Amino acid sequence: MSTNDSTARVWTSDLCGLPCLQLSAGKFPTCGRGVRKSLKYLNIEVATFSVRGGQKTVVNLSDLPPETQIAYLQRRAGVAPAEADPALWDAFQRSAVANQEEAARRHPIIMALAAKIEAGATLKAALAEMFRETGTSPASLNRWYSRVDGKPEADWLPLLAPDWKPGGRKADVSEDAWRFYAGWLGRPEKPKFAVAYRKTKEAAEFNGWKLPSCSTM
Repeated sequence: MSTNDSTARVWTSDLCGLPCLQLSAGKFPTCGRGVRKSLKYLNIEVATFSVRGGQKTVVNLSDLPPETQIAYLQRRAGVAPAEADPALWDAFQRSAVANQEEAARRHPIIMALAAKIEAGATLKAALAEMFRETGTSPASLNRWYSRVDGKPEADWLPLLAPDWKPGGRKADVSEDAWRFYAGWLGRPEKPKFAVAYRKTKEAAEFNGWKLPSCSTM
């Protein structure tokens, strides 16, 4: 199994019950042992790790069938598949791992912002409060929120992906640049958006990576 940092790995136990059209039942079994047997049947490589005196198995998300990948991402986001836009989620599933991880980071922040507005706070007040709680600039929060405002919650995760654009267009950005950017945002000191972008821009200029303007990130 590849250990490339750009490859998302998931616990095999998290695949229980997810769809898989290559299996006769049309989905993975509901027990971990059954999932592992199914992965062996599908010739999908599994790795074993020691965890708290026991062992757990993981698989590369990208090695799984597309329908399984999408269902996994939806389950992680608490989305009901029947309510989601298939085309939007399919594009999200095929996007870079760093792109998916950044969307996953933004998702709970915007969910919390929306909850404050739903509870009666004005947008300005909610933005200010989320800035105090997360350190994310009001401008970034407002830009992310505008992407999902009025859209079905089932589609908020893919809509929050950094390269999403109205009409399905993508920002011109190198995957290496996104990995670097996501790495900065995930640092323990929780740097602000502007700091992460400035560092990424410096690295992009040095390495020749493609990077869009700050306003499109």
